[in-house]
Amino acid sequence: MLVETKARVGVFAIALGAYLPQFPTLVPEFEQQYADFKKTIPDTVEIVDGGILTTKELSMAAGDKFRAADVDLVILQLLTYATSYNMLPAVRDLNVPVVLVNVQKKKAPDSANSDPPTWLGELYGAGNFYLKDDVAVTSPAVLKGKKIRSMVSSTSMDMIEAMGGSPVPMSASETYTSLQQGIVDGAENTELALTVDKHEEIVKSYTYTEHQYTPDIYIISTKVWNKLSKEQQDYLLECFSKLNDNFVQKYNQMMDDAITEAESYGVHVYRDIDKTPFIEAVQPIHQNFLAKGDAYQRLYDDIQSYAEDTSK
Repeated sequence: MLVETKARVGVFAIALGAYLPQFPTLVPEFEQQYADFKKTIPDTVEIVDGGILTTKELSMAAGDKFRAADVDLVILQLLTYATSYNMLPAVRDLNVPVVLVNVQKKKAPDSANSDPPTWLGELYGAGNFYLKDDVAVTSPAVLKGKKIRSMVSSTSMDMIEAMGGSPVPMSASETYTSLQQGIVDGAENTELALTVDKHEEIVKSYTYTEHQYTPDIYIISTKVWNKLSKEQQDYLLECFSKLNDNFVQKYNQMMDDAITEAESYGVHVYRDIDKTPFIEAVQPIHQNFLAKGDAYQRLYDDIQSYAEDTSK
């Protein structure tokens, strides 16, 4: 006798808990994003909801819930910056496929040929510079002598230095106070940092230098992927495609709202600048990467080829 059963899918989202007390509006925002995310999962499966995990303790509790339900698959939504303790306790020892979802809106942004609405709605949020002064960052010369907050990353620090600035590494949660107290003169981030992190209350300008892109991707173990049937693989790809389309629409509105709100605070938004000086300034970083060996050259060439192909 055959019994029809639904696959049990563990679902949860992660975010850095340190952000929430500083920016209370993140809570309803993340709750809505997570609710929308769950709606994209077909009703042909049974969802075991682990919730939004912002601490190690919540992650451990979700893991216990998934193990008790004997889930067949786990899908994780990355809401914003997070650390490994938000995720690992929830999936440890499950011995099932785990899919990380952090949606990118377009494979290769064509910034030069995109108008602002297209950029805001369809392209991935890039790193852009914003300063306490109302100044357009049109070349590395503008950043000379200015202290710019950077991620705690040698590559990010080298990049800002190459573009004329003086990098000041710090966590995102420290940036508001650092701008307020004059520890830094500016920062680089997406539009949402202006609104969610409330930098719009301090800075006077935001320039679309688009000097850095960080792609968001789906990740699944090759070993696990190869164990899936062709039908299962196709089904997952179809779900991800629908999820991506849904998220693009919502992200579009988020970006529009962020820019409108920032401008209402008096932030001057500078667009359509010549990015050539920035591209030229960071070429030594490219060369240093290539000098590390043939494997790095192949990786570099592969990324460049992929970007060229997908932008056609």
